[in-house]
Amino acid sequence: MQRPNTIVYFTLTSLLALAAMPRPAGAAVADGYKAPQIAVPYAWSKPTLDGEIHEDEWRGAESINTLQTPDHTLGSRPTRFWMMWDADNLYVAMRSPLRPGERLIQALRDPSKDVNAVMDDSYEFWLDAGSHSPDGQPVFFQYLGNFAGARWDVMQEPAAGNSRPSWTAHWSPKNHLTVGPDGARYWDMELAIPRASVYIDQPFQDGFSFTALLSRNFKRPWEQNSIPGTGSFSVPDTYAQYKLIKQAPAVHLLAAGDEKTKTLGLALAAWSPKDQTLHWRYDSDGGVHKEGDLAVKAGQDLAPASMLDLDKPGDGAFRIRVTSADGAQTYLDWSAHRQWGDDSALTQKLNDTGDKVDLTLGYNPARDYVRVTGDFIQYDDRAKIARAHVAVRDSQNMTLAEKDVHLDSLAYVRDLLQLPNVPGGDYTAQLTAYDGANHILFTRDSKFTKKDPTSFPWWNTKLGDIEKVIAPWTPVSYQAGTFGVWGRTMKVGAAGLPSQMTAQGHDLFAGGAYLAADFGSGAPVRTGASALTTLSSSAHRVVVRADDRLGKISVSSKVTTEFDGMYKVEMTLTPHGSVSVNSLKLVVPLRNDAANYLHACGEGIRYGFDDRFLPQGKTGALWDSRRVDGQPMLVGSFIPYLWIGNPERGVCWFADSDQGWVPSNQIPAIEIRRDSPGSTDLVLNLIGGKFTLTTPRTITFAFQATPVKPMPEHWRMDTWWTGDSFKDWAQIESEGKAGAMGLIFSSLPFPLDPPKSHEMVEARHKESNATIFGFDKYRANAVPYFEHINMGEQFVPELTYFNEEWRTRVSRGLSYGKTLSDFMIYKLSHWVQDADIDGFYVDNVFPIADDNIDSGHGYRLPDGRVQPAYQMFDTRRYFLRMRAAFAERGKSGKIVLHMTNHLIAPWMGAADIALDGEHHVIYPEMGKDFMDFWSQERLRMDHPEQWGSPVNFLQEYQGSWDHDVLKKAMRAYTGMLLVNDVLASANANSLNQEAWIARDHFGMESSDVQFHGYWDPANGLKCAAPSVFVSGWTRPGKALIVAANMGEKTGAAVRIDAKALGLPASSHWKVSDAETGQALSAGSDGQVTLAIERHDYRQIVIETGE
Repeated sequence: MQRPNTIVYFTLTSLLALAAMPRPAGAAVADGYKAPQIAVPYAWSKPTLDGEIHEDEWRGAESINTLQTPDHTLGSRPTRFWMMWDADNLYVAMRSPLRPGERLIQALRDPSKDVNAVMDDSYEFWLDAGSHSPDGQPVFFQYLGNFAGARWDVMQEPAAGNSRPSWTAHWSPKNHLTVGPDGARYWDMELAIPRASVYIDQPFQDGFSFTALLSRNFKRPWEQNSIPGTGSFSVPDTYAQYKLIKQAPAVHLLAAGDEKTKTLGLALAAWSPKDQTLHWRYDSDGGVHKEGDLAVKAGQDLAPASMLDLDKPGDGAFRIRVTSADGAQTYLDWSAHRQWGDDSALTQKLNDTGDKVDLTLGYNPARDYVRVTGDFIQYDDRAKIARAHVAVRDSQNMTLAEKDVHLDSLAYVRDLLQLPNVPGGDYTAQLTAYDGANHILFTRDSKFTKKDPTSFPWWNTKLGDIEKVIAPWTPVSYQAGTFGVWGRTMKVGAAGLPSQMTAQGHDLFAGGAYLAADFGSGAPVRTGASALTTLSSSAHRVVVRADDRLGKISVSSKVTTEFDGMYKVEMTLTPHGSVSVNSLKLVVPLRNDAANYLHACGEGIRYGFDDRFLPQGKTGALWDSRRVDGQPMLVGSFIPYLWIGNPERGVCWFADSDQGWVPSNQIPAIEIRRDSPGSTDLVLNLIGGKFTLTTPRTITFAFQATPVKPMPEHWRMDTWWTGDSFKDWAQIESEGKAGAMGLIFSSLPFPLDPPKSHEMVEARHKESNATIFGFDKYRANAVPYFEHINMGEQFVPELTYFNEEWRTRVSRGLSYGKTLSDFMIYKLSHWVQDADIDGFYVDNVFPIADDNIDSGHGYRLPDGRVQPAYQMFDTRRYFLRMRAAFAERGKSGKIVLHMTNHLIAPWMGAADIALDGEHHVIYPEMGKDFMDFWSQERLRMDHPEQWGSPVNFLQEYQGSWDHDVLKKAMRAYTGMLLVNDVLASANANSLNQEAWIARDHFGMESSDVQFHGYWDPANGLKCAAPSVFVSGWTRPGKALIVAANMGEKTGAAVRIDAKALGLPASSHWKVSDAETGQALSAGSDGQVTLAIERHDYRQIVIETGE
């Protein structure tokens, strides 16, 4: 083995005298520079990828040994990255020095699944090769790894706005801890990136270009330093630009300064497969300009003497360039600010010894268990441990629970001890390790406390009472097997499944739902009529039992219907003896006219969803749940939510998990099929293949028809916007303790200073929301912000105490079971009482998966693994309780659920506003706008009246925009939302006031407004231009028409059918531009011709005087 060298300097063959270079007056050295440009040489000699870096293996690769901070200053901790290529692979290596006494943090060590090890010492690659996924989406990739081999690999779909954690790179990084001759230690890593893994079909060739970000994520202190120096890791425009050049020299930027003396300069080395001369330049805004030539001989290493003191820190930037002798070919162009970043790491004293064992306890006071985790990775004598033992004792040293525990191959001890129903008090867990002779090697103690639950004022609170009907719903009725709730009916049929559901008087089903079993002996057997028994009946909930038979299987379903229209089925299948089945399906035949659009989702925010029109006229399989990617199921393709409908009504199905099913990787969990022309069928493949039932199994799920509630009065002029929420209502920033991370990451359900919060609310209520509307008419609101998946732990000691019960383990989030819901509802209710807040803005609302089976989430698969579960039912109950809690304090109308890509009907029922968007970031440099990223197919999901809840939308224009350019881009956002009847005010920031003024003049808040959507062939609005979509609103005697153009500038002839809109003949019309007041003319046939700019809209108002 060759002894390692961190930087190898070779003999200087030829170096021209340093010379000052002139520069145009007033020009900055970084003018025209956007990101590093790097030439990647061919791998004439392939490296051995064993984790041990040898200079002779990698001298033919380009390398950079200096990183930048996100602020483009020089990082004080160097890490060297190499790269080269052949036809099938990119080869990457990393060498990162460790400080004296430092050991790498590697708390996450399971390489078998995605784990986000960003909090460990790690490296991170982002790669955009201009490739497309197998289904045609443009994609780029993220790969994060640590020394233990833990990985986080994600495929990004920028056009669709998705992230796909389900993508697996199948890369095999090799890591090695290398010790130099002087005792210095280095983390070495080697890796091949196969082109096929990033969907590049053709072999890499000379001239191929891509962008990439290579980063080292340091700890103690935290730094994310990279070659380009960016804080926007997910934005490819900020990445370094790489070009494969077969005959390129291997240029090595070994340093760009001296971190100890804080000088700036350069140290270059080079290798080339042929004789060539390179030209280098160093330019600084400090006035230093040097250049020289390097004569490189074929196959020989070349490096100049160190030139690390050319410059000093100051304003502006410096830039290092290496080109061919004639300047025609750039091999390296790299620039940074003339400043050094945080250098505390250079003087930090570390003493990471090899006898460290971390013992972590997770006590769950709600369920009386202790989760014990022992981390032995920093204990060097692990081989001596023959066994380990854990005991939990009370303050009198009485043992309450104990067991032997196993040290696994990843150097963890992980187990759980169930305690008896222990009283409040102090307890100790002790971990003891023994050698082969049963001698104690060491013990580790950790303490925990159980508190009296009644010491928490919120414990078992009665606030937020939904054991009664809450507004705007009506009592549940039940007669002759049919439930009735506001706007809907549900008739109980076979196996307790609905035989019909109606919404607003319209049937949704083409036939009754049923179970179908294939027993392998003839045609499938279906369930028939059920015998019904009423179990309980009240105004807010009716429960019946339905008993049925399916061959040799008894089916008994508990059916619960509640005031919001949830139809919950808890179905128990009991086999008589051993019953073999080839398949078991639950089939829901839907009317074709009630099934033209689908919205499905699972875990995730900007991934884990699918929205589409269902193809009309197609037969067979139309869709299946495998299209919703990124879900954490270990087996199968279960998703927790699916809605099918049309713009007026629909039905959703939801469930926490596929417990009771027999999940399959071959058969999709959920399908949409059209096997006969009379229906579109929702099919749940409960058992997808041969299976023998021997014991009872219970399957739980629910249906809910939509809209779930009546639309609120005046909703089209709703007054909430984000300016009502992003204020320091809880005094996190003004009164918060050290460590608060601002309104988002430290959000709270209570104020730290209630009187101050009340003072802020009173002041807010005296203001108007003219910023949005452009006129002083509507009161401003006080609607505090809260992040649904986290809260400020430094202000909430309960979050630490109830950590095992309240935090989820698969998705990062909170588990809204009874204790957390009680806490949240109590705190919110008292915030309303103490400060008079109007509502609550809940951010990042999506299904959250959890596999903490010990706290009641997930279930065990036959192989012992835990299949995660979601919390669809608990979350629905929590949001309904929130609505009730505000109503109990006399408040209504401002519960905002931010549900990007995840509009979930049973949760939206509790909301006053469903907020979508905050997706597809658009910078001015991109030259694009809202219509470039959002399709009408996707926006159809947001039409409010199919849900029973107003929908608002966040745009994502970011960066430094020219005001007029941004104003124009906002018209694309506004127009596209208007034609879908979606509110365009969430973060309009006074940039579309003309649209709101026009709506106010029309009287949009009136209860007699009717909407006519562009998708309705009978809406009375037509335009021949295929890129123009026309919708409108009518009131007696007037109409407001909006035409949005998703294409290039056009003259749009909009034909308005007076009779269809309830208007008199066009001769009685007064037509004008609703935003400018310009008079327009209408033909006798109702045609109005409009010139509409590209990605713009026009609103016209028709008044008749009637």
